[in-house]
Amino acid sequence: MDGDETAMGMLDAHDYEAWRSRSENRRAIAASYERSRYWFYGRVTRVGAYGFQVETRPQVWLNWSKRATDKLVERGREYRITVDANGRVHAVQEVIESDGPDIPFDVEGSDGH
Repeated sequence: MDGDETAMGMLDAHDYEAWRSRSENRRAIAASYERSRYWFYGRVTRVGAYGFQVETRPQVWLNWSKRATDKLVERGREYRITVDANGRVHAVQEVIESDGPDIPFDVEGSDGH
C-alpha cells in the first residue's frame, strides 16, 4: 500500500488508538462484543449489588451488563449464565432439577420399526 495505508495491520499504536476512539468505530467494536456471547453453568456462591460469583469460577466476580434482562440470582442455586466477550452477564436461566420419575417418551423409529 502506498500512501493510503488504512488496513488494521498497517496502523501503529497511536494510529490505532485514534481509529478506535472515533464514535462510529466504538459502536462497531461494541457491537462485535455484543454478538460474541457464550454460556456456562454455575452455582452461585456470593451475591453483590453489581454481580455475583459461582463455584466453577471462584476467582472471578461476574458483573451485570447494563442490558441484562433479569438481574436477580439467589445464592446456592444453579444457573445457565450468558456472558459477552467482556465478561459481562447478559442473562441467567435457573436450572430446574426434577426429583420426580423420568418420563419415558418414544421417538418415532427408535424401536426399529
